[in-house]
Amino acid sequence: MTAVLVLKRLCLIYDEDSDFGSVDVTDTDQYQQPELLPSQRIDLHTLSDLSAEQRTKLLALLDKYSQL
Repeated sequence: MTAVLVLKRLCLIYDEDSDFGSVDVTDTDQYQQPELLPSQRIDLHTLSDLSAEQRTKLLALLDKYSQL
């Protein structure tokens, strides 16, 4: 399902605000794109000088140590 929202105005309601009554809140985490691994962000054409085995090993290393 794809949803398109055109936003013309934004208002914030703080948790302490009680004038608005009960307000339904949408969990925005469900709409976030999963983070890509480093191997998925690299243009493979930039690695064309490497052999297939070297590319595979390099991409595996980048993914393995991506959190460092």
